[in-house]
Amino acid sequence: MNKIVLILYISLLIFSSTTSASKLFSDSEINEMISEVASNYSKNLPQTLDQTTILEGVFAGGNRNIVYKYKLILDNFDSTILQEFKRLVYRKHKNNFCTQPNLAFYRTQRITMEHNFMDNFGNYLFSIKLNKSDCN
Repeated sequence: MNKIVLILYISLLIFSSTTSASKLFSDSEINEMISEVASNYSKNLPQTLDQTTILEGVFAGGNRNIVYKYKLILDNFDSTILQEFKRLVYRKHKNNFCTQPNLAFYRTQRITMEHNFMDNFGNYLFSIKLNKSDCN
């Protein structure tokens, strides 16, 4: 996951290197940046992240939103296990989003990171959406 963050950060940094970091880019500028980053990164997908997780796609969701689509390879989606998994994944992604210096651009530019999780058959399981307001 840290490779993803680094690649996205570097790409956004390249787009914004000529302007002040404190400047808030317009929605259209941010959406264009995210679209470009997602398109470039998606060329290397799908990517196996661990035994049970495959990153299948990254795309611009519009409205300052970058979306990651994951497939979970699990035999049993018992609701208790799934809720605990969701809690742990949320905590991990929130900590990453809120504390990684490489994601400061996302926080200052009000970019939302959305993580969508599907089962083996592409059925929706849950989503995690994070933005600067989650870091307070």
